[in-house]
Amino acid sequence: MKRFVRASLVCLLGLVIAGCGGGGGGDDDNGFDLTATVDGKSVDSFHVSDGQSGTLNVNSGQEAVLKSSAGVTWTVQSADPAVAYTQVKDPTDTVLDYTLSSAQGGNIVLSVASKEDGNLKATVTVVVAPQQYAPKDAVLGATSTYAVSDVYVNSTVQSSTYTRETTVVNPDGSYTSDSRNSSNVVTDTYTANADGNRLSRTYVSGSGVVPGNVCTYTPSREYLSFPMYVGKSWTSTWEYACAAGYHESASLNATVLNAEKVIVPAGTFDALRVQLDTVLTNSNDGNLTGGSTLTGQATYRIATIGWYAPSLGQYVKFQRDYTYTGAQPNLYIRNEVEQLQSQQQPR
Repeated sequence: MKRFVRASLVCLLGLVIAGCGGGGGGDDDNGFDLTATVDGKSVDSFHVSDGQSGTLNVNSGQEAVLKSSAGVTWTVQSADPAVAYTQVKDPTDTVLDYTLSSAQGGNIVLSVASKEDGNLKATVTVVVAPQQYAPKDAVLGATSTYAVSDVYVNSTVQSSTYTRETTVVNPDGSYTSDSRNSSNVVTDTYTANADGNRLSRTYVSGSGVVPGNVCTYTPSREYLSFPMYVGKSWTSTWEYACAAGYHESASLNATVLNAEKVIVPAGTFDALRVQLDTVLTNSNDGNLTGGSTLTGQATYRIATIGWYAPSLGQYVKFQRDYTYTGAQPNLYIRNEVEQLQSQQQPR
């Protein structure tokens, strides 16, 4: 009783004590204090007593351990469906041990009550940050086949397939790949940096193609920005210029919208849904309004949704909508869907 009276007097005197009026930090013989470690490291900023609430921040995949100074009962009050919490060990009166993971990110709210006096409680909100994904290394000889469906401005529909094979992997992680059409003829050769962002395209064969025409992206076409995670946004600009004379400027705004499963012909994948909005300006494409060789002021936009599969380290689906400024070029693509049809790693 003396202990309770002393605590009440301290609060009345206006001294700042966490949890005053709530049971507060062991002011009762049956009270408790909570501490935490994340991946074995003490979280010095986390200290919650009965009558209080607190927040513990963890990254997806980390192990969080809550410890109580006295016997308590642990209860999951609520949990976001996107969060997985797995017991590392069975809970005891004083220890709760979870590994937490979430591609999307989310919260778990824990209610902690004294075993001696159920009226003495604390609330802990565990905030799980979205899973972060690093780039995957390119694999020599890996192949990916994509199915493409195009709808043109004049409403013509065309379907095709192509296969991309990694032919060179450099010590710095950058790589070269060949693109072959359905007749197994190489039509293009691409280079990309270690993150998988395109650096160049060389035209090899095809209708209206100038063989050997090298086009570069300076600094790179940044469709990926690592680490990749839900909620990440980035901007990027590059200049696209070809030896045969074509050029344009690009400005990209990208956001990782959410994590979801995507179904493509190659199967079902856990993916990040990424919005990629690109504005192309200063184009000298003569088929576009303002795109003559002299002025080079044509403008168009590509609104893209891409599904990036971290397990493969690549996009498995693109959905693109093209918008052209001025007169509409009938033989240009208006909508395009590109999906992974098959993928093989060398044995």
